[in-house]
Amino acid sequence: MNKRLLLISLSFFLFLKPAFAIDFWQYPEAADKGSIFASAFAASLVISSPGLDGIDFSFIGPDFCLDYVLPIGLPFSFGASFRAEGDFFAFGLRPSYYINLDTEWLGLYAIYPISFIFLEGAPVIKYGLGIGARARVKDFFCLSAEISPSLKSLLLGASFKLF
Repeated sequence: MNKRLLLISLSFFLFLKPAFAIDFWQYPEAADKGSIFASAFAASLVISSPGLDGIDFSFIGPDFCLDYVLPIGLPFSFGASFRAEGDFFAFGLRPSYYINLDTEWLGLYAIYPISFIFLEGAPVIKYGLGIGARARVKDFFCLSAEISPSLKSLLLGASFKLF
C-alpha cells in the first residue's frame, strides 16, 4: 500500500511540476526588489460575527496603501495604509512576504496588517494574518484583492507599480 501511495504521489508531482511552481525564496516578476506599489481598495466588505440575526455584511470606505518591496535578498515588503471617513480614522503598518508562483502576471503575498483605529476618541488595535493577490494587467497597473485580518474582510481594488 505504501509503495502504491508513493508512486501515485510521485507521478502527481511530476505531472504538476511543469505547469505550476512555487518558490518561497525568489522575488516574483510582478514584484521585483525595490518595487513600490500604491494601492487603493475601493470596495471593502466586512463580515461581522454571527449574532441572533445571523452574519452581518457591511461596506466601509476606501483604503489607501503604499508598499515597498525591500531589496534585502528575500521578498519582504513593508508598507503603510490609511483610511478616513467621518469620525473614523485608521493608520496601519503592512509587513508582507511575497510568494513566487512562477507566473509573470500574478503575485501572491502573505500579509500581517497592524491597524491603529481611532473611532470617537477610543483607540483600537487590530491585527491578523491575511493573504493578498495582484494580477498584473499592464506593466504598471494591477488588480488587487486581500483577505485580512483573520478572514473578516475582503478588499478589492487597484495597484499601481510606481518603480
